[in-house]
Amino acid sequence: EDSVLLTHENRHLYLRDDIKFLHLDDYRLIDWYGKPPEEVLARLRELGVDYYLKIRNERNHPILEDLGIDKLLQDHFDLIYERGENLLYRLKSE
Repeated sequence: EDSVLLTHENRHLYLRDDIKFLHLDDYRLIDWYGKPPEEVLARLRELGVDYYLKIRNERNHPILEDLGIDKLLQDHFDLIYERGENLLYRLKSE
């Protein structure tokens, strides 16, 4: 599958090799920090993001506010899996 997983997880080496990751601090997202949610969402779609993995350690990290992740999750993603404090969301269809 060509899905891309947006995450703050930096221990990706323990996950499957076929999962494509886009990290919240990726150079392709930096110019979208502080932009309106609609612009950030459009950029995520351009980059092929289909999922967001929220991890326990990312709570209150400034990068989440920079990209407006909480608002995006609330308005444009569905929670599809939960294990402890780790949450997996899927981007809603356009």
